[in-house]
Amino acid sequence: MKKGLTTALAAALAMAMAVPAFAGRIDHRQQNQQKRIHQGVRNGSLMPGEAACLERQQLRTERMKHRFRGDGKFTRRERARVHHRLHHASKHIWRAKHNRRAMHNGRAMHNRRAMHNRRAMHNRRAMYNRRAMHNRRAMHNRRGAW
Repeated sequence: MKKGLTTALAAALAMAMAVPAFAGRIDHRQQNQQKRIHQGVRNGSLMPGEAACLERQQLRTERMKHRFRGDGKFTRRERARVHHRLHHASKHIWRAKHNRRAMHNGRAMHNRRAMHNRRAMHNRRAMYNRRAMHNRRAMHNRRGAW
């Protein structure tokens, strides 16, 4: 009787310790995804609407996780479902950050190429203005020498 009780107690203790370990991985993964979303907002690679959509997706995953944990058992199948959802959320974050939409100085640039072209045009204008100024000075100097 004593042996069966200690075995059952040891098994219950092992199960109680196993759940937080798996939950810790899930929590860490969710924190990492939140960091990626906030980083995308800060550097302009995520539009506000995209960030809101990703945040809602994270919230739904969090609710699902709490619902599964609510009954006191976090089964292997439930963990697999949460990991599956986190995997898809990770894909969505990557796609949203790399879809060539960007924010530049508070303005939406729907194409990073357009943002690059805008910078290049500014640089060309500046270069043209420098050349024109140089040419004007050269012409002025030539006129004075005649």
